[in-house]
Amino acid sequence: MIEEALALLQRGWSIIPVGRDKKPLIQWTEYQKRLPTEAEVRKWFALFSDANIGVVTGGFSGLVIVDVEAGGNTEGLTPTLIVKTGGGGWHYYYKHPGFPVSNSARKVRDLMDIRGDGGYVVAPPSKHASGNEYEWSTGFEDLADLPDWLLKRLQEEKKLEGEKKKNNWQEFRQEIHPVGERNDSAAKYVGGLLTQYSSNLWESVVLEKFKQWNQEKNNPPLDENELRTVFESIAAAELAKRENNSLPASQKKNNQATELIHEIRQMGELFNNQYQEPFIHVEIAGHKEICPISSRSSRFRSLANIEHYKMFGNTLSDNKLKEVAGLLEAIALFEGKNYKLFNRMVRTEQDEVWLDMCDRDWRAIKINKDGWSIVDIPPILFRRMDHNKPYTEPIPGGDVKLLEKYLNLEKKEYSILIYAFLVASLMSNAPVPCLVVHGQQGSAKTTLLKLLRDLVDPSSNDVLDFSNNKVELIQMLNHNRVSFFDNLTHMTSGNSDLLCKAITGFSASKRRLYTDDEDILRSVQNVVGLNGIINVVTRPDLLERSLLLECTPIKKPNRKTDDDVWKEFRQDKPVIFGGLLDLMVKVLNKLPEIEKVNLNRMADYNLIGEAVAQCSGMKPNEFTAIYGCNIAEANRSGVEQEKLAEAIIAWMDERREKILDGTPTELYELLTPFAKEKRIVIDENIKTSGWPKDSARLSQKLTILTPLLSAYGIEVSKSRDQKNRNITITKTSDGDDSDDAEKREISKLVNF
Repeated sequence: MIEEALALLQRGWSIIPVGRDKKPLIQWTEYQKRLPTEAEVRKWFALFSDANIGVVTGGFSGLVIVDVEAGGNTEGLTPTLIVKTGGGGWHYYYKHPGFPVSNSARKVRDLMDIRGDGGYVVAPPSKHASGNEYEWSTGFEDLADLPDWLLKRLQEEKKLEGEKKKNNWQEFRQEIHPVGERNDSAAKYVGGLLTQYSSNLWESVVLEKFKQWNQEKNNPPLDENELRTVFESIAAAELAKRENNSLPASQKKNNQATELIHEIRQMGELFNNQYQEPFIHVEIAGHKEICPISSRSSRFRSLANIEHYKMFGNTLSDNKLKEVAGLLEAIALFEGKNYKLFNRMVRTEQDEVWLDMCDRDWRAIKINKDGWSIVDIPPILFRRMDHNKPYTEPIPGGDVKLLEKYLNLEKKEYSILIYAFLVASLMSNAPVPCLVVHGQQGSAKTTLLKLLRDLVDPSSNDVLDFSNNKVELIQMLNHNRVSFFDNLTHMTSGNSDLLCKAITGFSASKRRLYTDDEDILRSVQNVVGLNGIINVVTRPDLLERSLLLECTPIKKPNRKTDDDVWKEFRQDKPVIFGGLLDLMVKVLNKLPEIEKVNLNRMADYNLIGEAVAQCSGMKPNEFTAIYGCNIAEANRSGVEQEKLAEAIIAWMDERREKILDGTPTELYELLTPFAKEKRIVIDENIKTSGWPKDSARLSQKLTILTPLLSAYGIEVSKSRDQKNRNITITKTSDGDDSDDAEKREISKLVNF
């Protein structure tokens, strides 16, 4: 029905919703003077699902309609646009003559009414109370002028109306009404009479007076059934008017809440995300944004309140806000589409990268092999957090190498690792290594992380305080695309494991508040970074997922104030960001050409890094070698902090036979005295030194240390027979240290 109503609206006809009883379902006076908007029409027919279409007649719509009831005489009605009514009659649509045409019932001819200014008719494909549909019998092109005889009659009546006014109630009561005026006069009389009495006196007093008036003033009187029909019709209208005026405040508010719900529904698309959370994609101030539907959401609260104020002149109470949000939530969950929402970035199956600008206009950056552009109305892709800040406006043809002057690295060749890290952070759905920055006081570790965060994921939470509370830490990770933690001095094994999972991705679940069976599910995958004076990453599983970068202390002549650093960076940032986007376009084109051989751990990052390096003029496999150097350094860092690994390496260096073989107990009894002898552990501090307390813990520790020892050419294997478990530790090669000469050569070649 909505589409049919909109089609009539496009013809310039004013449209209103009417019920099966032909009564308007809205206050419609203003639509005699203006066309409704498309949004209003959609709202009405969504609010009243079984509404019929009403066409407002008169000068504004340019229509006068002759309504001929079933059995009426159509003689003299010239061909025009005609509708067969659901009641078996006919509506003849004619062009409005240009002067006011009053509505009349049976005044021109019996069973014929005129609908002009201030009137309306029911239009196809509406349904009659009988169940029959209204149907167009001719085409719209047939709309014609009024027949000459009818036009002349209307002109004469208009002249008489100007000469004769019947607004005075007392005069009207004394007039005699002939055939053609009886029905209109009866309606007017009983309508005036009903307003003077309470409804409990209508049957006993008003109806009797009405009957008496009919006998005295109608010539001839209307029959009993027809009089009763007029009485009941006007009484029902008067009663509805009184009931509406006497509604309690709570019921009026309920009606307001219902209208607000339908108004908001018309503003945008209700949908749900991958976690079955409700949202609306809504147009606000000329742009479209994604707003969560919840009474606890400040954004939704503001949206609902401002629309309620526009409609009714006041704001919503908390209870009504919850009612509105609750119903809209249900509609979004059970009737809306499902869209997967992302935080800040996503790479689609079409190999396009989308970045949420997070500006007030909800724009996004689209990046593909053909280039990058800023899209004003992006598809439904992103969910925002309150802490998100907008990207700087990128400058095409920028220069990402301007970032180099802000990278205070001990080993300059490692800058390529950071460029690869930035590109991977912006374009990869795959794991990105943890950026571990360490160095002495005054080496600008925190500033480096803040600058990088501001470039790829601007936020009011530029660096985060690491929490040992697992629930809080998961919340931080879930709400940030990039999570950089500041000034760490220690990391527990549990937190190390959690960061490993955050890098590769995991699902977290917790019980929904105040429920027993419902869970809140989250998929968490983050770009993670941290800094500290010392490297706090010691466990091999996180080390293998990390980039270890040491910052050098800034010498006194080179020190700048924090304000000066940021002022300079803000000037450079649009150029750097534009250059970074240009580099991403090149990488998307280069990636298919990169050979997937001899890749390090974090293979996706390795591939992107190779593409970044080759797009920047470096040789094939040069990035992989540099990344391998960094991994080797990470392994050495891990070994240096593991007493058991240090003891095994020392044992192998001193022995001609490069093998340790035995049960866990035998190895424990062999290695513990050796570690004491070599002062790797001190006897009185052995319990607090990190040395395994017993053979079982030694076996567990070896499982963890296996990747680190492998970097030194030491392999660990375990076996078991019917009686014992056996561990074999063998040095098979010189490990990564044999590549030092090659790595030094690479360092000389690198010039990014």
